[in-house]
Amino acid sequence: MMARANRGRATKPAAGRPAVSFGASRKRTVADTNGHAAPILHETVQFQGQSPDSSARICHETRFAHDFGSVSVHQIQGGTQGLLQRACGTDSEQPHVEAVALTSELGSTHEVVIAGRPYDLMVNPDIARIKTQSNSFYIEIRDHYDRYPQLNSGTHAFVVEPHSLVLCRALGNCLGWALGTFAFRDPVSAVWDRREAFLVSLGVAIPEGEHPDTVYSRQAAQGSFPPSALWDFFMNAQFEATPTASESNAHLALYGSGFQNTSEGPSHIAFKLPGASFWLSKPSDVSKPVLHARADQMAGGQMGNTIRFYQRAGGPLSHIVVRPKVGGQL
Repeated sequence: MMARANRGRATKPAAGRPAVSFGASRKRTVADTNGHAAPILHETVQFQGQSPDSSARICHETRFAHDFGSVSVHQIQGGTQGLLQRACGTDSEQPHVEAVALTSELGSTHEVVIAGRPYDLMVNPDIARIKTQSNSFYIEIRDHYDRYPQLNSGTHAFVVEPHSLVLCRALGNCLGWALGTFAFRDPVSAVWDRREAFLVSLGVAIPEGEHPDTVYSRQAAQGSFPPSALWDFFMNAQFEATPTASESNAHLALYGSGFQNTSEGPSHIAFKLPGASFWLSKPSDVSKPVLHARADQMAGGQMGNTIRFYQRAGGPLSHIVVRPKVGGQL
């Protein structure tokens, strides 16, 4: 079944603690992330850069809906031109420090809109600095890193309340967010209640007086269908999505303990945002939403290792979007 995440404790800022300026925190985050970016800034500001490669510029202006004409490119660790090309899929290498430089523009000028409400993005946060500003916020961020260690392997952004260091408090779990309901809390029944419809779709008769679950288990034990069949049926019925081997073609991803038997399967759904730039994960009703550049950044953690990609006939889900900030920067 889809596993429920352990319930966490809600955290609040300490009494009497002044509000922290999110804008100031972001500027320091970009400069100091993991101790890499700050030395590079000192080295590069002394030299005049050059305009981005035209193909790379077109790629990123399309992805981020932003004019990069005024961006100055500096040659760092093999060249930022190479960074832009790699981020557009023309090169397999993705050095972490260069990813930080690339996404600083996203965090300072863009926001994520959920159910019509805008939220800010904190890209690759510097948790050591955050700890000195807000211990409760640090605890929540640290918890995400502990549960999903792969987040540190690539670009990601936490969704936070505007003008604060409070992670987005919208409720709901992975399935509810993928459906756009935001309040859906129990993904188990949504999948397993479809066993009877699944059997009917295969032409399997359900004997009178016998429960569909019993028939399903018997058919599965006989190898009448592959272990992932019910999940594929659910994804097709709910999202008009079919399995695909390529992440670049996928709009949804499932994570879990595997498909070894009928009682195991995905426990988390992530979906790609319009523009094919980031995935969004909301693992449980107590977890906070995370944007991540690669689907595998949410694998290997609390929700399991399995990733199965799905492609929607209608393209990516569009009820959550990343857009340029309304009213400019903070």
